[in-house]
Amino acid sequence: MMKPKIQILNHDFSIHRLKPNDKLPNEVLDGNYTWIGKTKEELSVVCDAGINLQSQKCDSPWSAIKLMGTFDFSEIGILSDISNVLAMAGISIFAFSTYDTDYILIKKVNIDNAILALKANGYIIEPEF
Repeated sequence: MMKPKIQILNHDFSIHRLKPNDKLPNEVLDGNYTWIGKTKEELSVVCDAGINLQSQKCDSPWSAIKLMGTFDFSEIGILSDISNVLAMAGISIFAFSTYDTDYILIKKVNIDNAILALKANGYIIEPEF
């Protein structure tokens, strides 16, 4: 498996937990980065840390890495390899995907150690433009 390049996003993120039927303010949807997951038990939102979202729980600040490129659904092990590298370095993650690629949130206090671990395992890290 060829290792994808990784981009460090130049943003701080928050992870929120809301009730499943809570309404989201437009500010959440107007941001450059917003991820929403909804089940019958909860509504989870990842958004810019500067947004004051009234939620049941909030964890912040998080940094994000983006796997560069578009990945076919048949590609196997990409996210697994990165999560294993970070787990071996003692770094927990919050991962999610879009149609095209994967993103990994890492507590901001751990991002420098995550970058070192990924580089030591052959990953190329690029800054966000």
